[in-house]
Amino acid sequence: PGVMAQARADALMAWAEANGMHLNGVRVARSELGGFGIQAVAPVRQGDIVLSVPRTAVVDAWRAQREMASLGTKPLAEASLMVLYLELHLGLGEASALAPWFATMPEASAIGSAISLSPAALLSAQASRR
Repeated sequence: PGVMAQARADALMAWAEANGMHLNGVRVARSELGGFGIQAVAPVRQGDIVLSVPRTAVVDAWRAQREMASLGTKPLAEASLMVLYLELHLGLGEASALAPWFATMPEASAIGSAISLSPAALLSAQASRR
């Protein structure tokens, strides 16, 4: 599992860089809360920019609407649009341009997944890191 996790982290780093993202003093690493996150590998001071993401790489309703319109879909409410867009990319599997990103998401049923944690547990996890 550790080798597979590192391979997914490396693939996400390569995907991020290929899509114009810059990571400074951080790397993608497995998260104790499930999935992956960024982890400092060098001292980071307040105000340092550790991750920059160009607008063209952001997965949001604007991107979803543009890509879905190219497939001939009618305009949808933002929440419906995002669900449909993400489901479309999940269904594409490895053929999706977002495949490296999806590969690092926590499983919905995973114990310790940030998705399944209560707000109190998330606050507790955050406090323990200080």
